[in-house]
Amino acid sequence: KPNAGFYGDPARDEFENSHGVGRDAIVEGTPPGAGHFALLAYLKILSGAVDRARALGAALDRVAASAGRRRVDASTACDDLFSERREGYGNLEGDCLVGLAASSAGTVPDAAPDESGIPGFDRLVRWHREASERCATVLAPPPRHPAVDSFGSIVQPVRGSADDVVDDEDDDFNDGDSNGVADSEKKDPLARVARAVASASALRESVDEELALAETFVGETERLCRLALDAAVDECERRSGRFDGRSDPRDVAETGIGSVLRAARDALDAVERARDANARICDAIEARTRDASADIESDVASTLIDSVPPNSVVEDLTGSLRIARRAAEACRVAVDGRHAECVRDVSDAVVAASRKGLKSLMFVVEKTLTGLQRRADFKPNEEEMESWTQFPGQEPTPACAAALALVREAYNVAAECLPPEDESVESSVQESSDSEGSLDANIRTFAEDCAATLHKTVLAHVARFHHTATGALQLKRDVGEFDAFVRTICGTNPGKSSPASRAWRDALDRCNALIVSAQALPELLRETRAAAVADAEAERARRGIEEAGIQGGERDGDGGDGGDEEERRARIAKEAGDAAVEEMVRIVHLRADFHPAMLKVLSPKKGRPGDE
Repeated sequence: KPNAGFYGDPARDEFENSHGVGRDAIVEGTPPGAGHFALLAYLKILSGAVDRARALGAALDRVAASAGRRRVDASTACDDLFSERREGYGNLEGDCLVGLAASSAGTVPDAAPDESGIPGFDRLVRWHREASERCATVLAPPPRHPAVDSFGSIVQPVRGSADDVVDDEDDDFNDGDSNGVADSEKKDPLARVARAVASASALRESVDEELALAETFVGETERLCRLALDAAVDECERRSGRFDGRSDPRDVAETGIGSVLRAARDALDAVERARDANARICDAIEARTRDASADIESDVASTLIDSVPPNSVVEDLTGSLRIARRAAEACRVAVDGRHAECVRDVSDAVVAASRKGLKSLMFVVEKTLTGLQRRADFKPNEEEMESWTQFPGQEPTPACAAALALVREAYNVAAECLPPEDESVESSVQESSDSEGSLDANIRTFAEDCAATLHKTVLAHVARFHHTATGALQLKRDVGEFDAFVRTICGTNPGKSSPASRAWRDALDRCNALIVSAQALPELLRETRAAAVADAEAERARRGIEEAGIQGGERDGDGGDGGDEEERRARIAKEAGDAAVEEMVRIVHLRADFHPAMLKVLSPKKGRPGDE
């Protein structure tokens, strides 16, 4: 139906959706049937028919002009054969592209991998290019007058032909019109200008149709990328359940989180390829619009030499051409804007998929720690000290070494898979863009996420055990191994540590609560509070300096809220100190010799540590 596309009939929509070939089924990801390939065949046939009809019209015009039958307008007649089928043609192409992409994505399990790594994307690029070429053919402006052939050459009528001396008006044509323009257009230039206005309007409409098709292509690119990421995450989660402490770390990283990271790389690469493909199509649209506008202006200029139509007609033509040119220019801007949204959405999907992959990796790490960790590692029998081959803390435990090997291999795979810095993705833990660390932005993002999730996993594992002072030495060695690894992968500017590095440093310091004697705990808690307050104030001062540098003099003269600001800073510092003490108390509860009397300094009657 006109302006309704392939899905214009509600009854047909309901039937096709029930059989998995309608628009609703496509949106839900159900592979469509052969209907969209039949629609593609129809579009190809229609495009070819329009092209052949125009070629036939141009050939008939040349024959008619050679025979002197200048009243024959074969080009317009042939072009009008398919005028009704042009209505809604852009919707047909868009629906077909959506259906073909869904069909391509639906064959992911059995399809050969594309060069892009995203199943179906290479075919989507080809289908979009062909659809754009068909739109340019079918929606091209109609011929401006019957005497111009398909190559833009003016056809000269032959004098002395059968129609050359039909009447006096024909004599006027032969004597005065060297361009082969029909009598009606020669005597009435308004008709020719009106034809030019119609051509300019058709040119603008064709640009709008191709813009909609380009936006559809970007949307399908995003959908294919999401499907590939979801498939990689599912594969990673399935494989993670099969791994244990005896699994090869490289195999775990390659076939587990490595599949997610490769899908992330392929998704970002596909988005960039889609940008390049649309840029080439926008270049072609601008070139066609520019050439067609120049031809229309030249055609009308030859008409205005001998007669001048009303200003309103000329203004209509000028306005139509201006709108067509602006539409072509706005097409690139609109496509770039839609592509920017696609980049943002795919980047968010990449970050979400990477975190799911890390979650699966941490599941394997947790299984490894649980399977290899022994209670005697953190609570050794000190009565059998003579039989010890090494003192606790001399070497990391096998559980720590195995878990660290898994994470290290995952980081190495990430360094191989993640794209370069100019295609960096965004993350809530990524450092500010002005950071000039030695690591690539994407690798640094992954390292931060990995270190943060590893921190939660290890602390949850450690909380299952009780620790003697001797066993705490072994715990501190293990935590120190993780801390050293995190400081290696989270490389940033000197003096500006990452959040994950600070978290691991704090975890290492809190191991002291398991080592010191019970009598030293009050002093340790006071020092912990003081250090947390100092860190909070230093962080607040650093942020204040950064904000002042960004805002410049915007706060000049705004000094009335100084008291409130000081109170807020004091409250933030106090909350940081309380949180640090609470975390330290949680660690103290893991002591093998824990007794509530150890925390009597926290009694409300005696006040909190550091309140003196």
